[in-house]
Amino acid sequence: MTTAQKAIDLLRTQMTGDDLRRLSVADLRLLESLCHHWHQLANYEREKRNNTAA
Repeated sequence: MTTAQKAIDLLRTQMTGDDLRRLSVADLRLLESLCHHWHQLANYEREKRNNTAA
């Protein structure tokens, strides 16, 4: 399993709402920023693959 697959699995199966509520405001901002960054990268990669597959 790759690091990215491990991260997806961790967020999907291990992280709970209680985990989020225990984070500080600064950590919530950091998590949000990281998720936003990876969201943008995933969108770019998906669009790139869609454009090259055509």
